[in-house]
Amino acid sequence: PSNPPPPPSEPQPPTIHPKYGLVVINGDSLLDGQGSTQGQVEQQMAKMLKTTVINNAVGGANYDFVYNSQPSCGTRSSIGSENDTDCNWAVVNGGLNDFPGRRRLSDSSLESLSDYKLRLKLLQESNINSLEFFVARELKLNKRVVIMSYPDPVPLLNDESDPSDPENDNSDKKAFHDWWTAQMDAQRALAMRPENRGKVFFHDTRKDPVWRNPKKAHKRGMYAEDDSHPSAKSGKVMGRRIAKIIKRNSRGGKPGKPGKPGKPGKPGKPGKKIMTIILCGPRFKEDLPNKFFHLGY
Repeated sequence: PSNPPPPPSEPQPPTIHPKYGLVVINGDSLLDGQGSTQGQVEQQMAKMLKTTVINNAVGGANYDFVYNSQPSCGTRSSIGSENDTDCNWAVVNGGLNDFPGRRRLSDSSLESLSDYKLRLKLLQESNINSLEFFVARELKLNKRVVIMSYPDPVPLLNDESDPSDPENDNSDKKAFHDWWTAQMDAQRALAMRPENRGKVFFHDTRKDPVWRNPKKAHKRGMYAEDDSHPSAKSGKVMGRRIAKIIKRNSRGGKPGKPGKPGKPGKPGKPGKKIMTIILCGPRFKEDLPNKFFHLGY
């Protein structure tokens, strides 16, 4: 008689590093594992930290959606998820999808404002307020936060060779670039507040040698085909930068006293494969006029 088939193997639990813990990513298409970075951000983080990384970032999200609709490191703890105490770090990005004209304004009072500059200021303040709520929630639940900034989303600004702008009309691009600068300044200021020191970390791509000169970064293949979003090559670098921040700033127990050296043992079996989990929510419909991007952030 033939041997019975072996029983199905039980699923292995996620690999969680005892010091770095589980890491949860939130944000938009900058960190979206199904976007232009091709999952390289979370893969590099999992590789360097030897832990599981859950990526809940979704292209098209703004900070309000991130705060209210994307499961985070903190909300895992607050709802009593399995292994809820093992999540130590929240990684987040955002801020570009509320640029006027890039998505419909949900607040009718903002739609009615005729003063563009005032509308811009109110939107910027609303955006950073949503990020502040996100950060405050994570800190209250004893998590630490990494805010990942965008590389310059308009790397070919004022470049006559820009294929997406044959008429070289930079007015909209300049306005979007100014919006990006204001958002990055506000996010950096949030991380630098005295009460957030040692708890909230901002990686500023404007000072990073890889993206500091956006035109050179573009030539080196750090941007996707739309000349705006980061490429998979950029995703690898972002993942490494985030992992280094987590490594440098993770709390660990006090080291024990060194023990006596023992006899060398037999080679062990290969360890478990590091698990990278990607959990992406519903996608946004890219139904808005978009003058300078093929993909929505």
